[in-house]
Amino acid sequence: GQGIFFDYEGKKDKGNICIVDIGYNTFDFLVFTDGKPRQDLSFATKKGANEIITELQTKIKKRFQFDASEQVAKKIFVDRSIEIYGETIDLTDEIEDAKQDYAEFIIDELKSQREDLLKTAKKVIFSGGGAYFLDDIKKLKNTPNVAFSKKPYEFANVKGYYNG
Repeated sequence: GQGIFFDYEGKKDKGNICIVDIGYNTFDFLVFTDGKPRQDLSFATKKGANEIITELQTKIKKRFQFDASEQVAKKIFVDRSIEIYGETIDLTDEIEDAKQDYAEFIIDELKSQREDLLKTAKKVIFSGGGAYFLDDIKKLKNTPNVAFSKKPYEFANVKGYYNG
């Protein structure tokens, strides 16, 4: 996630800059104070964006008695539908619910770990491939110090190391 900070245009700003790097398998929270990394304030979890796919798999199994593999569930997620017995069933609502649940989890996790820091940070930058699941969440869009890296989100880390 450090490359995301390097890619951030305000990296020379004074104060705290927080990075929320949401990958497929993990999400990392990094803090930089006056441009220096703060390992003591940073953390990582194994609750990446795959949590949305796992929740979708559970919903599919419960509703259709169908064990969708991770790859099949990803395709269903992208297509926003499933074909069962030749009938295409729209799963947009279920997918949006899973995205909202994951966004709430991320927000709750950040608050429980570093709420005071989030409130006082100059910027909280969301990035990584999982950021696509969060960039339309109103609670984040309406928070003044929240920003998203430039798209494509999943390349912000690499761009930052390349250009930084």
